Amino acid sequence: MASESLSKQIEQELVDELRERQPGERFPSEAELVNRYKVSRVTVREALAALEHKGLIIRRQGLGTFVNHNVLQIQTRMDESIEFSELIRASGHTPSVTGTQVSTGRPEAAIAERLNLAEGDEIVTLHKVFSADDVPVIYAVNVLPLQLIAREHRDSVIRDSLKTEPIYRFLAERCGQTVAYQIADVRSLSATDGVARHLGCKAGVSVLNIEEVGYNADNDPVFYSDEYYNTDVIGFKLVRKPG
Repeated sequence: MASESLSKQIEQELVDELRERQPGERFPSEAELVNRYKVSRVTVREALAALEHKGLIIRRQGLGTFVNHNVLQIQTRMDESIEFSELIRASGHTPSVTGTQVSTGRPEAAIAERLNLAEGDEIVTLHKVFSADDVPVIYAVNVLPLQLIAREHRDSVIRDSLKTEPIYRFLAERCGQTVAYQIADVRSLSATDGVARHLGCKAGVSVLNIEEVGYNADNDPVFYSDEYYNTDVIGFKLVRKPG
């Protein structure tokens, strides 16, 4: 298993362990984790660095590593990107999906530029409405370059898998693309008639808009997303650190 994927696996296991520990409890040292997982110190350091970057642990020079329960208690973080259904579930609601629509065609100039598409390239556009306890809370428009989907499976994959699978899983399993990071513009907007119709609210009310592009490890754009949130139901917290 590659070092990066192994460190990610260890990171996730440690997150689960962190949730079971008491506030301020000391966490195992690098040496203890190396011995437990039978991996290199570099791999363990990568996992711990990721946890520290997310604010889940605090490392004190000469004292050790400690659990940060203030951050662990946050269920929905804006600085982390998870599937919408999991986001809704983490907020204490039952998720469901409605209003799914898929289409193919040529992109608008602005989206073509964001996805670095050449003239003549086509896209797949997916519209979904996510509900929490049957209340619409997220309206999402995802756009993928059509060329990412193998031509021989294109029709069935678009018709079936794209409609039902979470976008990250679809990109990984159907397109061979892993999203390494996303760059997002976050703003508050007045809901247009179209957005209001999907979210079941009045036009003109304030909604949270996140417009982003997802990139693979080679810095190639692999999807564009335009998302609208009803923040009366779904709220976010952001972990910030001094520069």
